[in-house]
Amino acid sequence: MVNKFKNILSGTFFRTTLLIGGSLLLLLIIFNIIVYFELRHEADNLMDTRLRHEIEHIYLSLTIENDTLKIIRPEELRESDLASITDEPFFLQVFDKRGKILLSSDNIKYIGSMKLDAPFFSDKYLFKDENVNDRRLRVGYQNLFREDGAYFATLKLGMFNDTYYDIIRNIMSINLYLLPLFIVIIFTAGLLITRRIYSPINKIIETANNINASNLNKKISIHMHDEDILGKLTSTLNNLFQRLNDQIKHITLFTDNASHQIMNPLTIINSELEYLLNKSNLSEDHIKSIEILKEQTERIIEIVKSLLIMTKLRGNPGANTVVNLTELTNEIIASYDSEPIDAEIEDDVYIRCHEDYMKILITNLIDNALKYSNYDNVNLCIKKEGKRCVIKVADRGIGVRNEEKKKIFEKFYRSSSAEIAGIKGAGIGLSLVYEIVNSLNGSIEILDNEPQGAIFIIKLPTIELV
Repeated sequence: MVNKFKNILSGTFFRTTLLIGGSLLLLLIIFNIIVYFELRHEADNLMDTRLRHEIEHIYLSLTIENDTLKIIRPEELRESDLASITDEPFFLQVFDKRGKILLSSDNIKYIGSMKLDAPFFSDKYLFKDENVNDRRLRVGYQNLFREDGAYFATLKLGMFNDTYYDIIRNIMSINLYLLPLFIVIIFTAGLLITRRIYSPINKIIETANNINASNLNKKISIHMHDEDILGKLTSTLNNLFQRLNDQIKHITLFTDNASHQIMNPLTIINSELEYLLNKSNLSEDHIKSIEILKEQTERIIEIVKSLLIMTKLRGNPGANTVVNLTELTNEIIASYDSEPIDAEIEDDVYIRCHEDYMKILITNLIDNALKYSNYDNVNLCIKKEGKRCVIKVADRGIGVRNEEKKKIFEKFYRSSSAEIAGIKGAGIGLSLVYEIVNSLNGSIEILDNEPQGAIFIIKLPTIELV
């Protein structure tokens, strides 16, 4: 369940990174849009200020007498910016109310005549962008009035806006060229932010992943305020583990006491049945019935013994005891005098575990392989791979169906193939193997053997003796 949550969190981590990175990228785009319009606004304001200043000078050099436009300061109109194309020239035309041109600057010939394209405006000035013969201009308008206040003409002054807008385009182009770099920086920042956000959660997952039935008293410890959501989560999980630990202690104590209480009468019953079988005055039917009772009694005794071992495993796997797995396995194999076991065992393989538990593990695997292969050839291999040892037991028996490969480690589970084949068993041997492997932080898997049978592969941490 923890691994499943971790996979979900990995997806959430990726989505959160994308969300943060995408949000930062969106903010960057919005920022650039705002910057663009701000630059346009500032450029327009700058050009409008220059136009207004020049219009004021031109306005003061003109006068209206007897419905005639007269120039009272001709030197103003002969300035280089109005006479030719300079770095920042001005283009002047004055229109009467019918659109007829009353006055033009000398340099108007370089761009062609402008048109009166001003709607009614009540302000003193009107500024706008216009295209004049495929040239983009920023233009300003001012109405001219007679002394009696009647409208007489409109003054139109234009200037090139390319210089200002080119600066803006260059700035935006640089931003566009740098966009890939910004994207990398943004998503790297998003990754770092997400990692910072999820770091406490990862610590919680890592600690929770290392907690099992044997160490439920272990606490999740992260430096978070108790009122913080992660602090509350940590406190809740620690309380949950504590309650589970208390429950398991009660269950373990009950199972241990119950098993011991059951073992005593079972042992007595088995002894009495043994005594009855030694009687010579029993009929054949009586002997058969007693043998069946004795067989079932011994089966129950083995189940109770296994439950006692499982109870001890939950409490203490005995990880401080060093076992020479090579020597132990050779001793176990030697006890199978006539059984067809092919062994390949690497020298000097050491693990931390109670020796009794490893005997149970190896013995149950061999017995299971022999039983389900009708005592045909069984292969046992033990070798080191890095910091782990691999125990591989292969048989050529009935095999394990894919849908049953996880179920066979459940207590008292019996595969349908075994039931059909009439193979006897209590369904507790492999669950005991699984408990031992799990208590040692190992792993176990089942593969299909070719052409038939099953391969049990167990991986356990090893130690190196100096």
